[in-house]
Amino acid sequence: MNPGAMIPTDLQTGVEYTAWTGYGSPDNVTVLGMISTDTDASSVASSATSSSSAASSLTVKKGAYSDFQKIHLAPSLKTGVVVYGEVNKWVPVSVWRMAGVTMAADGTTTLNLRGMAGEKVMVTLGVVGEKPTVATCTVGTQGVVAIVVGKPQPQQQLTYTCK
Repeated sequence: MNPGAMIPTDLQTGVEYTAWTGYGSPDNVTVLGMISTDTDASSVASSATSSSSAASSLTVKKGAYSDFQKIHLAPSLKTGVVVYGEVNKWVPVSVWRMAGVTMAADGTTTLNLRGMAGEKVMVTLGVVGEKPTVATCTVGTQGVVAIVVGKPQPQQQLTYTCK
């Protein structure tokens, strides 16, 4: 198999993604770089620091079954927020848990999540170049909770409210 052909088929055209690895605590999140899709989403350019830098490739170390590396891609939303998801889970963002994402004109982002009533949900969020924040909310009696993330401010942690 050609490793260069290992491009996810569900990348959206014209979206920047944060490539990251880690598991468990948000302190274990390591950003590997930014990846931008071109206009036809058939090729990927990446950069080690930001999407505005010169394009280079994202290097994945060679490994075996006992020392594999799992890399996630998180879209960088138009509001500047990166949703890493539940980094303490093997699949940090699932289509069942993440019912929807909306971005308002005022720069806020709302994540609509599903779960069991009373369940505590911890979603890791960030802004490129800043330390991730953990939003901790409790799912309501109807099995849903909304995490409203404030507009990112330079060099400040993200703020959020649970609804």
